[in-house]
Amino acid sequence: MTVRVSPSLGISTGALHDPYNWSALLPFSPDIVEFYNYPSSAIDSIGEFCSTAGVIPSLHVPVPYDATTPLRRFCPTGPDEDEARAARELTLGTIRSAALLRANHVVVHFPTPYPDAGQAVTSEIVDRFFGPVVNFAEAKGISVAVENLTSHPTFYHPEHYSALLESYPPLNLCLDFGHAELLRFSGGIEAFAREIGPRITVCHVYDIASGSDGLKERRLPTPDSSCFRSFDVAQSIDIVLKVGAKPVFILEPDSLICSSEAKVSCAAWLRSLFHA
Repeated sequence: MTVRVSPSLGISTGALHDPYNWSALLPFSPDIVEFYNYPSSAIDSIGEFCSTAGVIPSLHVPVPYDATTPLRRFCPTGPDEDEARAARELTLGTIRSAALLRANHVVVHFPTPYPDAGQAVTSEIVDRFFGPVVNFAEAKGISVAVENLTSHPTFYHPEHYSALLESYPPLNLCLDFGHAELLRFSGGIEAFAREIGPRITVCHVYDIASGSDGLKERRLPTPDSSCFRSFDVAQSIDIVLKVGAKPVFILEPDSLICSSEAKVSCAAWLRSLFHA
């Protein structure tokens, strides 16, 4: 069984220019690497890399993803039944891969975020997706964290995710800092932390920036506080820890173009915040 170190530091493979150059993540000295969007043929290599590097894998749905065309839509709440079924199968497949890899956790987006998918998220829709997902995850011994999103018109608030976790106690929350802060009008990161508390088991850490056309994500792997212009990352981590959560903090930078020294500095800075 995986031994979880909490709070701990991780990084997403979404940061990589070359998605298979996993060694480029090691200057961050991560405890955990969160793998996203890899085919079945990569599963053994992921396991070998993590074993050799001494890191724990985690998976972000979908892993595996074996279609020849890029994944453009992930729709666990529909409205198209075929899309909802595909999202469920991709999630079950990721849990299966996580069990093979003894992964720390699986992250899954919920609900469907696209403008054409704005119907109310009913209990029937929730059960259709999470019933088989939670049952399978429990059977495989895998922790599933639901990542908060922003764009659904009726399911986005901390209370919505709290009700979901109450309905399915095995689930936890992946608190995405940028997504939560886009909802600052309803309390942002602090509101999610206050509502969900210790059931925040993963945090995605990056910055968002204000531009002439509104708020946009900008994922910067740097301890330089001047680069976090939209909100105080150190304060946000402190807020999460003070509600009793001990999550994995997963960095989600756009790219790894900074020097190795900067990467090491970033990791040390973030780790220092866990114990401030």
